[in-house]
Amino acid sequence: MRNSFRNSIDRYLRSCKESEWISAEAYKFEFANFVNNKVEWSKQSDDEILEILIDSQKIKYADISRGIQFIQKSGRVTLSEFLGINDIQLFRKVYNGESIESIKWEGRTMSFTGLSAWLSSLFPDIFYPAPFAGINETCKYLFDTTKKKFPKVGLKYIVVCQKYMAQTEKILRSYPVEEIYLDKLNEFYRRNTLLEIKSKDN
Repeated sequence: MRNSFRNSIDRYLRSCKESEWISAEAYKFEFANFVNNKVEWSKQSDDEILEILIDSQKIKYADISRGIQFIQKSGRVTLSEFLGINDIQLFRKVYNGESIESIKWEGRTMSFTGLSAWLSSLFPDIFYPAPFAGINETCKYLFDTTKKKFPKVGLKYIVVCQKYMAQTEKILRSYPVEEIYLDKLNEFYRRNTLLEIKSKDN
């Protein structure tokens, strides 16, 4: 492990314990957990899933944010048009096992960073989020990717980010991260029982 990586992990863990970072970011995790719990691809129609995802942007998470602002402004044609039935049909292809590289995403409603947020929320066992530009610079610092070509935008950017996110998760899981943040994240679901979301245990 590079010293830069070890130092970054140490700083991250300190921030989780000593700062308000978890409180400030909890709404994103609450949104992702809500979406992942409510969508059932094998039982729900495309229209039903579209309604759930649109409704996910009307909920006030962590008493901070109604929906996720960068998702609500991720529309490709009109910023506020961030999701449509065509997107659900594309997401269903992922559910059915198609790789994201083989799917024709030209008809999507949202930007690629918005797409990344939806994919990682709907399929967290397959995708890591890359919902903003600049992760290539983080990877350069943590993994010394200077000798490799790292796309800065688009689908390839999301794809290349995945292996570095996976390596980061593997290392983070060697630390007691759950003990630090799970109580805070589960607090929302304990307070909002009408959402019928179970607390997370890992």
